[in-house]
Amino acid sequence: MVKVLIIIILVTQIFSPAIITGIDSKSGTAALSFLKIGVGARPVAMGESYVGISDDSTALYWNPAGLAQIERLQGTFMHNMWLENIIYDYIGAVSPLEQFSEIFIGYIGGISITTLNTGTIEGYDINNNPYNYSASDFAIGISIAKIIAYDQIFVGSTFKYISEQIESCNGATFGIDIGGIYKLSYQLSLGAAIQNIGPGIKFVSQEHSQPMNIKIGLGYKSPEYLDHPYIVAIDLNKPIDNTFRLSFGGEYTLNPIFKIRAGYKLGSFDDLDGLTGFTFGFGTNFVVGTGTGLFVDCAFAPYGNLGSTFRISVTLKF
Repeated sequence: MVKVLIIIILVTQIFSPAIITGIDSKSGTAALSFLKIGVGARPVAMGESYVGISDDSTALYWNPAGLAQIERLQGTFMHNMWLENIIYDYIGAVSPLEQFSEIFIGYIGGISITTLNTGTIEGYDINNNPYNYSASDFAIGISIAKIIAYDQIFVGSTFKYISEQIESCNGATFGIDIGGIYKLSYQLSLGAAIQNIGPGIKFVSQEHSQPMNIKIGLGYKSPEYLDHPYIVAIDLNKPIDNTFRLSFGGEYTLNPIFKIRAGYKLGSFDDLDGLTGFTFGFGTNFVVGTGTGLFVDCAFAPYGNLGSTFRISVTLKF
């Protein structure tokens, strides 16, 4: 644990100058911003520091290599009350593939669907007459992962079909995520992923790039035999359209059915006030067997003058 904290401090000191420099000159140049919105209340409450952990069905978003850690069928549904009454939903399911064919022994597969809807937006036509329209986003992903070296190296990838509609204009494209996890020890893991690799999306005559993001992170899980197990994680992100972003967070088990979580995203929204950057949350479960049951997680993330967001996730493990 002490080694992990030392690493977090060193990484923070090294990258802080790049992180606190403010807004990058390319900020806002990428399209499909809904792909940047974190999935799952548990990872979000931990400051979105999850690339080195990724041990549940939300790994479909954070790092597909993490799917290789999943031993049984599970699925997650998340409802996100985003800013300005925007609704953002996610559903993902993961299962070992060997139950379907011996060809896939050692492989884990998954599918995910993400939707965003803005609701009614008031606009004005060329004659300055008011009218209402809406915008929506959709993505469906197919993922596969495998352990390739003695339970130490995991690799995974996701292929996504992505579409977006704004009023009467629409466009579509595809994207790929790739990731890996290396187990430095039983407790400590190093994760890396590249999200949203692929061609841009075209509206009318203009094409805009996807929000590609390169991320690397460390995750530490304390031994499970402790009375109060905990997790500590740190992630470093480099979006194609912004500066480096550092985040860290953790999870602490109060008792067998209740966990608390907190995190911080350094430099994410420097121009907003209040508790912007901090994330909080908790989780509870109704376990019916070893690792099986219903898991409910909640996360709260304030964005200063823009308001606050609240996510709730429900995970079933069979």
